[in-house]
Amino acid sequence: MSLVSRTADLYYTFRFLKLLVTPWTEMDAYKLGIIDDNGTVLKKSAQLKTSEERTAYTLFHRLVFNIKKTLEKIPFGKSRIASYAAALYLLKENYGVSEESFRDMFDVKQYLSESSWMLSGNVLKSGRYTLANSVPFTRTGEYIVQAGTTIDITEDVQSVGTVIDVPVFEIYMAQFGQYITVAPGDLS
Repeated sequence: MSLVSRTADLYYTFRFLKLLVTPWTEMDAYKLGIIDDNGTVLKKSAQLKTSEERTAYTLFHRLVFNIKKTLEKIPFGKSRIASYAAALYLLKENYGVSEESFRDMFDVKQYLSESSWMLSGNVLKSGRYTLANSVPFTRTGEYIVQAGTTIDITEDVQSVGTVIDVPVFEIYMAQFGQYITVAPGDLS
């Protein structure tokens, strides 16, 4: 496989993941009135007038939207993957994708600055946090821990790794007897 082909595959993998975990209401197609807040198509491709509309609703978008809607039909499917960073971390760990590949594609300085109050380097400070998104258990992938769940972290937690310089943490949920994988953006 050529370098160009591998690079294109990696780019589309990230793009696919990003669209898959983005809430409907944050997508350009929603903002332009092409889809509603459940991903239902309001304007067919033939009805799109501007280049901005055609860019926000391409064949690639339709494919990802259809997969996303199908996934939402399974139990807990409406829950987002823990976060984009956590999803990328799983890709990194399972497929050996290099940190440089992620860093070349994304700028995370603003993301990290917004989370600086809870971090000390790659350590999540102890405290009471609330999940901003529903998250799956790390080992089973089941979406059980719902957004809004309060998490009391009694001791600082060292990150298990980073993705594009964003630390990722495994937090033990005693009430479930399982771990969840989160990035700072998953907590408030």
